[in-house]
Amino acid sequence: MHDVIERTAKEAASYFQNFFSWEVAGGGFLGGDARIKLPCLFLLVYASVSTFELKRLLVLLAVLFLLLVTSRIRLKLYFSRVWMIPAFSVLVLSPFLLSDPVYVFVFALRVFLAVSFLTLFMLTTPYSDTIAAMRSFKLPEIITSTVSLTLRYIHLMFAELYRMLLARDARQIKHPDFVDTWRKGGELLGSFFIRAYERGERVYLASVARGYSGKTKVYGKKFKPTIADVVLVAITAAVLI
Repeated sequence: MHDVIERTAKEAASYFQNFFSWEVAGGGFLGGDARIKLPCLFLLVYASVSTFELKRLLVLLAVLFLLLVTSRIRLKLYFSRVWMIPAFSVLVLSPFLLSDPVYVFVFALRVFLAVSFLTLFMLTTPYSDTIAAMRSFKLPEIITSTVSLTLRYIHLMFAELYRMLLARDARQIKHPDFVDTWRKGGELLGSFFIRAYERGERVYLASVARGYSGKTKVYGKKFKPTIADVVLVAITAAVLI
């Protein structure tokens, strides 16, 4: 059992490190104006989690695969980022698999669609364009800066957690039992939080030393709507209606 827990922890750390990586696929249908893409895809996320109607979810699934194909995203890369969260939702609802399998399927499909549309945005939008698009909507600076710093460093935090798990395994002499696994796991988690806090302090002090005044500077491209953006708005409106 403890082996399963350790492997799950490492797999989860590796998965979220990959999930929050920005690997932009350019040149496809979703490679246009981030100011249009941001609200459209997040409205599709909202549409996914706000309904239990199977027909509506199947329409959203068709829209998802249409966007995947036209955006030229590698399926291996896409599935490597979305598989764990829907699988975890099925695991949570596994007691209902025999009594109400339709509910489990619909719930997992909702989770899959929401994660997929969010992943689509991350795979087709550069980090700098994301922050520039948020600023174009005149959001409060504290929100924009918080999102900017989170997106910039969350990948680093999961990479740090994964390295700590590997380092702990490398230093083990004997095979730990169940109680020892939980005890060492708690110690490692506490150490991780301390490291995260210390790294945050170092990053902030280094930023202040370089002139940081509370506003994150990013360099996004000049946005220019295209025909593809108009089509995306039409698709989103049709799905919501």
